[in-house]
Amino acid sequence: MTLDQVQFSTSVITAVTSLVGLVFLIVYVVKTWHIATANARSAESAAQAARSAEQSLNAERQHRLLEREARAAENMLSLQREFFHDQGMIERRRCAAEHLLRTEPWSAPHAECESNMACRHQRPPSELQDILNFFDVMGQLLRKGVLDAELVESMFGFWIRHYHACTVEYQLRNRLLGTVLWQDFEALHSKVAIAPSRELTIVDFLRIERGELDNPVPR
Repeated sequence: MTLDQVQFSTSVITAVTSLVGLVFLIVYVVKTWHIATANARSAESAAQAARSAEQSLNAERQHRLLEREARAAENMLSLQREFFHDQGMIERRRCAAEHLLRTEPWSAPHAECESNMACRHQRPPSELQDILNFFDVMGQLLRKGVLDAELVESMFGFWIRHYHACTVEYQLRNRLLGTVLWQDFEALHSKVAIAPSRELTIVDFLRIERGELDNPVPR
């Protein structure tokens, strides 16, 4: 083989090798591009799925919140009808007011009752117990998140404060006896205990409950 032939063969081999290398490079670039494109599509799909899941979760949360608010409003309207419009409850409130005006338990010295077992065991009349039970149930519903605290304050804060003030002696007697009656009423009162500037005396409040005076608080 002549020198020219050797040089030619070497040139051909070099060209073929370069061509093969170029082909491999092109294949590598194409594969890399496909992989990168697939990864980008997968990432976009994952991001879209995450956004869709978050939107669905937010929609579900909003739906549950609206349902909860609707139930709270419905429960408040039910309690409002019972307390202000049920004739049986209105009569119980009148009887309880008469009893409280007659006995004035809020004015009894607590020290005397603490040392007097007969005083400790004195129970409020059934009409007053029904009212205290009503507010105790309201406190339970508020504690469980079934009622809205702002609605409770707006609709019942006036009565909660005054009924608590004129029955506080019964609450103290319960604690002396170690009973757990009306604890949720106590907790309820603590949430609406800040009284507005235009509050009434206990006597005037009870006179309203008995039907002698007009109620200055809109219902």
